[in-house]
Amino acid sequence: MRALRPPTLLLAALLGAAALGPASARADPPGLPGPAPGPAPELPAPPAPSEDFPEFLAEALGSSPPPRPDAAPKRFHLAILPFVMANPLMGAGAGAAAIGGFKLDGPQTGFSRFEASGFLTANGQVGIVLRSAIRLPGDDWILVGDWGGGSFPNPAYGLGGHTTEADRTTVRRSQLQLHETVYRRALSHLYAGVGYALDLFSDITDVRAAAGEQTRFSAYPYGTSGRSLSSGMSLDLLWDGRDSPVAATRGQYLLARYRFDPALLSGASGWSTLYLDGRSYWRIPGRRDVLAAWAFAWSSFGHTPYLLLPSVGVDPDHRSARGYVEGRYTGLDLLYGELEYRLHLWQFLGAAFAAGAAAPSERGTGNPGALFQTVHPLAAAGLRVLLDRASGANLTLDTAFSPGNGVAFYVNANETF
Repeated sequence: MRALRPPTLLLAALLGAAALGPASARADPPGLPGPAPGPAPELPAPPAPSEDFPEFLAEALGSSPPPRPDAAPKRFHLAILPFVMANPLMGAGAGAAAIGGFKLDGPQTGFSRFEASGFLTANGQVGIVLRSAIRLPGDDWILVGDWGGGSFPNPAYGLGGHTTEADRTTVRRSQLQLHETVYRRALSHLYAGVGYALDLFSDITDVRAAAGEQTRFSAYPYGTSGRSLSSGMSLDLLWDGRDSPVAATRGQYLLARYRFDPALLSGASGWSTLYLDGRSYWRIPGRRDVLAAWAFAWSSFGHTPYLLLPSVGVDPDHRSARGYVEGRYTGLDLLYGELEYRLHLWQFLGAAFAAGAAAPSERGTGNPGALFQTVHPLAAAGLRVLLDRASGANLTLDTAFSPGNGVAFYVNANETF
C-alpha cells in the first residue's frame, strides 16, 4: 500500500525479537506464496550457525533453559516488535508490529504466516496493515491477502524521469485497500491464481494545487482529486523454486500478474496493469554468502488512477528503490533491477551490499525521443541479525543512498527480496 510504508526511518526494538524464542527456531519457516521446494543439489558450505539472536539473548539473560532435543516443534509462534519512526514527511511516531506463523494439519503443509502493524504520528497520521499467506493442507491452495487503511500524506512529482524537486507537492488522502489472491497448484512449483483488488482513496488533496499553483500531479487527469475508487480482478502465474521463501540461497522466483479494472466494477473508465517479477539466488561455494538478483517490469494501460501507477517503492512487497522516497519516480511504465551480495560474518550476524537502478518511461509526458530516457541509481549497505536460524528469518538494518536524495535508513523484517 503506497501510503503505509514509512519512507525514511523505522527503528524496531531489538529486545522484542526475543519473543520469537528458541522454540520457533526449530519450527518450519513461515513461507511466502509458493510450493514447498523440491530437491536441489547441495553446495558445500560451512556449518550453520549454532544460535540465533533470541537464543543468544536468552542465554545471556539466563531466562530460558536449553531446548530439549526431543521437544516437538511449536505449531504457532508470534513476535511482537514495537518501533518508533521519524522523518521529515511524517514527523515523529510510534507503533507495533506482530509477526507470526502457524501450521495447519498435514505433513506436506508449510507454515502459514501473517504480519500486522499499526502506527500513529504526532501529526495525527494513522495506518494499519495486515498481510497474510495461508497455506491449506498439502500446500495445494494458498490464500494471499494485503489489507490496510489509513490517513497519510505522500510526496508526488508527476510522470516521467525528468522531474525535479521543484515539481514536488504533498498529496493528502485517506485510503482503504483490500487485496486477496487465491492460488491453486498447477504442477510442481507452478501456481495459477485469481484475485480481487479494491482501492478506495478519498479526500485526495494536492496541497500546492489547493493554494492555486499548477503541479504535474494535478495535471494528470485520473485520480488526482476528490475520490478515486478502483475495483478489479487479477490473473496470476507464480513459479517458486527457491529453497526457502524466507531466506533463499538458491533457486528462482517468477511472478506474472495482470490486473484489470473494468468500468462496470469501478464506476469509472476502465484500466489495467501488467507486472512481471523475476528473482534468482546463488550460494557462493564454500561459504554461506549469497548473491541475489531482482528485476521487474511494470506497465499500465487505460485511465489508471495516479496513486496506482507504476512507481518506485510501490511494488507488491513495497521493498524496491531503497534510498528514494516512495513515489519519487512514477510513470506509465517502470523498469527496475537490483543486485545484492549477502555476507555471513559470524553466528547470528551478517551484512549486505546492494546496487540497483530504476527507469520510468516518458510515455504520456510529451517528451519526444526514446521511451526510457533516464536511469536513477541507488546503493545500499547494512547489517543482518538472525532471528530464527531454522527458517533464516532476520532483521535488516540498511543505509541507502541515491543521487540528490541523501542518505535514508531502513529497518525491516527479512531480506528486501
